[in-house]
Amino acid sequence: MKALHCPAPGINLIHSTLQPSLNNQLSSTPHQTILKTIPSLLTVIAAAILAGCSTTSSYRDAAGIAAADPSEVMATVNQFVNAENKGDIPTVQAACADELSVIDDFPPHEWHGKDAFSQWMKDCAADAKKNGITDGLCKLGKPCHVEVTADRAYVIVPMTYGFKQNGKTMNERDLLTWALHKTDAGWRITGACCAKR
Repeated sequence: MKALHCPAPGINLIHSTLQPSLNNQLSSTPHQTILKTIPSLLTVIAAAILAGCSTTSSYRDAAGIAAADPSEVMATVNQFVNAENKGDIPTVQAACADELSVIDDFPPHEWHGKDAFSQWMKDCAADAKKNGITDGLCKLGKPCHVEVTADRAYVIVPMTYGFKQNGKTMNERDLLTWALHKTDAGWRITGACCAKR
């Protein structure tokens, strides 16, 4: 038997690698109990994932030694979102590396390379116009995962996106994932992904 580790901390599923010929022998004792328990465990896991993610942080340098607090990493993420809320596109772009990769929920869904930022902004504006979206405002929640290893960082942050669609007030719950690289000029975003929760 081997343990399958799920994203929710402290939950393990027991998985039996039994041959099909042994399936009939599972009709009694502990194996049947375990198999009947799996659907309940999956429900608990799904609820944990849908509720958001657990808050975890790990700050390590290349040798695995604890590194400095990642407040500078989060400052770059906050710079991006705060500037975007103000419509300050030059400041948003300044938070990004020259080479950027973005995944978002509107077509064409993926942008990368030197022109990724400007093309993403152009497609975002076109999607908003097409769908009657105005007055967008992003509000970040508490980061639920921060991983810093030497000059690279990985961050997951829940976000509430408020906007108007054809004049009607709407709210959307999203999960933002960021990859960052520390340069001589400071932390810069190299990857961003937005997914609805």
